[in-house]
Amino acid sequence: MKKPNALNYLTTWDYVKDYDLWAQKNRTGYSKRTFAKWAKVQSPNFISLLISKKRTLKGEWLEKFISTSQMTANESAHFRRLSDFENAKSTSEREKIFVEIRTKLTHDGSANLVLDQLEILTQPELWILYHMLDLSDQQATALWFKHRLRFLKMSGAQVDEAFKTLQRLGLVEREKEVFHSKEKRLNSPDQIKAQSNAMYHKHILQESALALVELSAEERAFGSMTATVEQEKIQDLKNEINKFGQYLMSKYASKGSVDGEVFRINIQLYPLTKKRI
Repeated sequence: MKKPNALNYLTTWDYVKDYDLWAQKNRTGYSKRTFAKWAKVQSPNFISLLISKKRTLKGEWLEKFISTSQMTANESAHFRRLSDFENAKSTSEREKIFVEIRTKLTHDGSANLVLDQLEILTQPELWILYHMLDLSDQQATALWFKHRLRFLKMSGAQVDEAFKTLQRLGLVEREKEVFHSKEKRLNSPDQIKAQSNAMYHKHILQESALALVELSAEERAFGSMTATVEQEKIQDLKNEINKFGQYLMSKYASKGSVDGEVFRINIQLYPLTKKRI
């Protein structure tokens, strides 16, 4: 088992857990308690508290963990950014740090699973290309995808790069003259996934606004409703919306190659009022 590389992680918790497993087998004299002594941390349960998420890594604990685990300079910088993200006080602050993490990994050329997952979770166009694989006239050329898109603009180079990401994630494979989609779910830490989903939906809303301008009323179906809902029925409403989305997908989403088009179905529910404190 190789020593974990912090650059391959999206949470400090996951890294600490894997480091602990590695150190138990590969670091002489290691135990959770001895690590706390090496790091000169007063709490002997230092590592256990971090793994169980009862404490977050920040401040002095963060710096002592980085030093004692003997991270490289690049690992240390990335690990500090993850800590900042986990301890951010506001959504806007988390989004800013999230973008910094993604930008730094891209700039450093870190072609790893972590970066690929961030890309696929934050770029709606990758999912469009993925679903275009079910179109019966599909050709495995950047030019075909570029010209088949309705109003989304992508260069041939961007299409090629997108498919490299999809292939690395095991979502797509190439066979002769066509691409084939493969069923595979992406795993991403809850907090990172929540932030990337927020960014994803911001892109979707911008795309929806563009569709209003670019498409005729006959080509799209937009609807909006506003209602007052009893407090005890709010969760039921959320559940019904999720069920409705699943119903639409099970009834209308293609299961293979078809003569058709790729559609985006958006469903939003959000409160417009709040109780006075």
